[in-house]
Amino acid sequence: MAITITLTVTNNYKSNTVNTPPNQSQGARYTQTSEHTPRLRALYYDPLYREYPNDTLVYKVESMLDSHGYNVTMALGAQAGLEELVVMDRYDVVIIRAHGAVNNRSVGFYPRGEYIYTGLYYNESLEKYGEPVREWLSEGYLAVGVIPPAGRDNLTREELEGLPKYLVVGPKFFSSYVKAKRGSVVIVFGCDTLSKGVLASILLDKGVSLYVGWNGSVSRSFMDRILPRVLEALLSGGAEEVRSYVDQGVIDPYSGARLDYIGDR
Repeated sequence: MAITITLTVTNNYKSNTVNTPPNQSQGARYTQTSEHTPRLRALYYDPLYREYPNDTLVYKVESMLDSHGYNVTMALGAQAGLEELVVMDRYDVVIIRAHGAVNNRSVGFYPRGEYIYTGLYYNESLEKYGEPVREWLSEGYLAVGVIPPAGRDNLTREELEGLPKYLVVGPKFFSSYVKAKRGSVVIVFGCDTLSKGVLASILLDKGVSLYVGWNGSVSRSFMDRILPRVLEALLSGGAEEVRSYVDQGVIDPYSGARLDYIGDR
């Protein structure tokens, strides 16, 4: 039996090493353009789409990136697994829209820091990747997470066990298996994606130039409204324009979470 911790994410969305990483997903959607024109590449990784699809946002993000010369890979819902994260070094821009959680203290093999929910249920991940998932769990590279219903943050152990269990990636997975492209920009929209700065520091050490995330629980409606603005700033003026936009103060009026960044200032 794998040793796991049960992570829970605040739901404000009402308005032992494995030798071989997983293969490239066949489920992700690609926006392809001319084979003869080298283009920048972007990943839109949206496991939150499984519970809270936002097709207007998907279309807007994809169109904005495409119009600025990017080949775009879209991984939505259950398509958003482990393999897209392992090959983040393929992309100049990575945008993640996901449930997030924070571990405030180390527990066994599980380090403190930010954890990101994939779009896969735990049982689906076993079917897709096999026994290596159990090994990763037993050593703290992965975790199992649940998402309480809105307004139900103090559930009993029995109630938690009855909720769908998601596969979650944490700092050890990002540190050991995820590659990043030097100079790339990573935007992670979800609760607590920049509460401790652990995940951001790992990716910056791998060459990422700018990491953007939230310092607390953020409402889905607000973060979905802000994401295109951050992307527009990046596409129009690069990392400097993103920093300028964030420095103006972007605060969720529902939760008080603040958008923040770590990178060259």
